[in-house]
Amino acid sequence: MLIDETGLGHGPYALARGGIVLGGAFTVETRGASATFRATADGRNWGPFFLTNQAALKLGGQSYEVLLTTPDFHDAIAAGADTRHMEQVLAEVVTNDEARAGIEIIAAAKAAHARFRNTRAVEAALGSLGRRAAEEESMKAAGKVKVEGRWMDAGAADKRLKELEAARMQAQGFVMEDGAWMSPEAAREHRLEKAREAARIAAEERRQFEQNKCRRCNGTGCIYFEIRPSQAAAGARGGTRPPDLRIEKPGLPPKDSKYAIERDACPACDGTGRRK
Repeated sequence: MLIDETGLGHGPYALARGGIVLGGAFTVETRGASATFRATADGRNWGPFFLTNQAALKLGGQSYEVLLTTPDFHDAIAAGADTRHMEQVLAEVVTNDEARAGIEIIAAAKAAHARFRNTRAVEAALGSLGRRAAEEESMKAAGKVKVEGRWMDAGAADKRLKELEAARMQAQGFVMEDGAWMSPEAAREHRLEKAREAARIAAEERRQFEQNKCRRCNGTGCIYFEIRPSQAAAGARGGTRPPDLRIEKPGLPPKDSKYAIERDACPACDGTGRRK
């Protein structure tokens, strides 16, 4: 077909010797992939033109684009499309971390795009991937992990992956809070919520303690006695001394008491600090 400058198509025309085009204005003389157009009016020759798809030519002062519509051309277009697709696939699998996955991708592309023509490149890629796959299986069997193109022990790999993840998240402005990545605003709100919850729990625990504590030992489970010596007093028969005073107090005794101390578990709660 010939497509003029207005986008109007003329044809289709058979590429045969003596073929008539453009309403009889020209006849075609073909030789291989080229064609010469002879004007019917004055016998002038235009060309020869090498006919490829979307080739540009001029006939009688008018410009045209060529659109080939033969079955061979359609086959070539399909083969070219499959070949270009396979080139893209090969470029992608080269950077694939898993060689076995790359082999599977190529196999799927070969089945879906069977007309590709870059067979040597495909076979070379499969050979390289096959060697890589064998190495990967050997390393995995030895307990190795591949990170950034290098094989390393599982512990070192886990550490490196965490470092990479931390660098990636920090670059995006995230911060680590309680083992989770979050935005600075979310982290502040998380800390505030934790503080509010901790205060609520502490208040509830204090309320429960005050409600259930032993009144004698004030919830400590301990009591102690201050032994306060009494003063001697003069009597008709001479001096006498009453018994020492034993003053009970709740809790643990102070370390710097000026009195002798006797300590015991609270008998009211059996040392639990909670009333019965």
